[in-house]
Amino acid sequence: YANKDYYPKSYFENNEQEKHMLSCCENFQRQYCQLYPDRKLLLLAPKNEFGVEKFICSTIRPTLVKHLEMYNFIGCSRFVADYLTFKPLDSPINLPSVVSSPTTTLKLQKGTCFDYAILLCSLLIGSGYDAYCVSGYATKEVTLMDESLKDCPFLLKKDEIKEINQKEILNKYAVKPPKCLVSQFETQMEAKRIARIQEEDYKRKEEEKHKILKDNLYGLRVHCWVLVLSGKREVPENFFIETLTGISKPVDHYEYLGIENIWNHRNVWINMQDCSEGIKKISYDLGDPIKWEFMFPNKDKPFVILPNLLDANEEEEDVYDDIVNIPPSWVSKIEVSEKDFQTSCSGKKTILYKNAKLDKFCEYYNKDGLISKISVLDDVEDTIVEVQEIFKHRNDRLEKRIRNTKTGWINDQFAPGHNYGLKGREGHYRQGGYLFVVITLSQLYNSETRTLTSKAAARRNELSAVLPGTCSRVDGLVKREQNEKEIVEFFKNRDDYLTIRQAYYDEDVKKFLPQGNNGMSIKKMVEKYDHQRDKKESIAEKSFLVSEERIMIKYHLQDNRITASYREFMKPPGFLIEKLHQMKFSKDMTSAYLVDATEEPIKELPVYNLFTQLLLDEKSCEDKIRESEAEMSKILMERKKEEVDVKLLVSIYDTERNTKAKLRKEKQKQPLTEDTKPDSELDYLGPFLTKMGNPEYLKQSDALKLKEDCLNYLKQRLIDKANKIQECFEKETSILQQKQAEFQEKQNSMTKEEEEEYLNFCKKVMFKIHILELRLNRFYNILCSNF
Repeated sequence: YANKDYYPKSYFENNEQEKHMLSCCENFQRQYCQLYPDRKLLLLAPKNEFGVEKFICSTIRPTLVKHLEMYNFIGCSRFVADYLTFKPLDSPINLPSVVSSPTTTLKLQKGTCFDYAILLCSLLIGSGYDAYCVSGYATKEVTLMDESLKDCPFLLKKDEIKEINQKEILNKYAVKPPKCLVSQFETQMEAKRIARIQEEDYKRKEEEKHKILKDNLYGLRVHCWVLVLSGKREVPENFFIETLTGISKPVDHYEYLGIENIWNHRNVWINMQDCSEGIKKISYDLGDPIKWEFMFPNKDKPFVILPNLLDANEEEEDVYDDIVNIPPSWVSKIEVSEKDFQTSCSGKKTILYKNAKLDKFCEYYNKDGLISKISVLDDVEDTIVEVQEIFKHRNDRLEKRIRNTKTGWINDQFAPGHNYGLKGREGHYRQGGYLFVVITLSQLYNSETRTLTSKAAARRNELSAVLPGTCSRVDGLVKREQNEKEIVEFFKNRDDYLTIRQAYYDEDVKKFLPQGNNGMSIKKMVEKYDHQRDKKESIAEKSFLVSEERIMIKYHLQDNRITASYREFMKPPGFLIEKLHQMKFSKDMTSAYLVDATEEPIKELPVYNLFTQLLLDEKSCEDKIRESEAEMSKILMERKKEEVDVKLLVSIYDTERNTKAKLRKEKQKQPLTEDTKPDSELDYLGPFLTKMGNPEYLKQSDALKLKEDCLNYLKQRLIDKANKIQECFEKETSILQQKQAEFQEKQNSMTKEEEEEYLNFCKKVMFKIHILELRLNRFYNILCSNF
């Protein structure tokens, strides 16, 4: 242990109140042994790290640490599990003879399950939870912290698709559904196959449980964990926390086999319920004296008084008259420094599971910001199939990466704040580049639709209240997919109601090079739009068949219609967009299908205007596709550079890693010199007193002369500034007059660009003259008012 000089006296000796408590523990232990000789001794007064007996309740020191992440039970349990190194008990079936204080456990960074539980219970009680240390029995895998037979609890679970059975609306005019052409025999065989797989899986799990039951010390292995009761901190139900792993579990978990007693910083309760069949039927009502025998009466958990035990003629006695004052904790205040909190894993920590390997790293341990890595293993080949990585403090805002080693699929997820507004990027990667890329972009709240979509202001798809109308991209792009055959863009909340823009490439192009090859010929382009309810006919889809020299538009389905209208245009041979105004239009260049046959046909002029607009839209769509290709190549190149040169962000409050903040803090501690003194400490009369010989006392005449010198000096400074401003004012005025004279001479021969340049120049010069004029007036007013 560390030097005793760093510990207070309470670690080495007991005061009178603690000695009285130890005598009470000895008396209680003796009576307990006489009443229940078949049960093991209770852990009431173990020795601390210096060999001094201490009451187990006073070993708990409720403390609220300064770190916000440890204000809930998840943060506290993860810190304890990651920061400490597990040390098994000397005897797996006996209670420990030494229980260290939480402060010593933190300093040594190792301890038994009892040390884990006492430290975690101290942090939870300090955070406001109703937490207790539990002394009982558990399986071999729990007591030895063996996770090799369990599935990794941190694996990302796929979203379960729930089928919603919609109620059928009976309508005698409705079209009858088609007959089911699926073979019932095949359906039954598939159901049998699934049932057989489930049965095999169930047998496998039962065999694993039987392996646990083969332990010779099954039910005798001592263990300690934490119980959190409902009530405080809005905890809805009771649950356990396995301190060695930091994972919460239900109170009827099969790994816990029995409970002897529980305690917090105020009392000890002994379990009087039968645990021969496990702990599934145990009640945690600590106020019930039949189920839980308390060591001292306590008002925090008032016990139930049975009415049949009281005499009707006798007055009810106060059951809390004999309350014993529990001595305060002898442990010093628990302190977790910023460095200890960030290095909770002591560099690196590895946990082996049945189907995965988990590697935990402390912050800033890896140069790429990696803090967690899960390697998923194949059950048959025992090879790595998938790798899930979590990053922190990266400059490129990368948070999570999922990589499939077999297929080459990579999925990157980013935190808000990326330069290109990236939210996700995924695709198949092969040597030489990406074969398929999906870029997901963030989009915020839109004032027109009044809906909340994905955002770039809060983490992990959490909805955030932001200013209406703000968006990560002006064009409303939320997703882009690109491969060697096509590129697809998805939009939301656009003014023109565009939702999808898609382009198909020529099949002759066999290789996709996103690094900058934008010369792939486009075969077809499609734009899809939302329905505009305020218009009678709103366009649903525009198809630009570039290879066939055709353009086709489809309209949205109207009410009470089963088909939709469409129109098709044929381009004239040898058409160029630059010669659009010279194009000759005829009726043979268009054909249409109108749903309403009684509707009057559209005249030729509106059809011509629609055709010309579609031709311009085709050119605009092609330009947008080319811009998207260039932007996609730029994003991939930028991501490549970011992966090569990874930089980690350091907070300005982290003076250990932030060199600028560290130098600033050291500079603040240095004594002030004449150059570093603030203006409030400077002596403005020093130069004038030096001219007078620095007299110790000033006469009235000397003081008046000093005042006159100061005012004259101030007046001269103001005059000099005013003269400089006047010179600048005259200079800018002369330049403006000279420029105006030149404009009058060359006005007829100047181009539009030269005229715009002249007007911009005049605006800048007039702005400067206006500012100089305002400053001159200000100085003249000061001179007139003071002098």
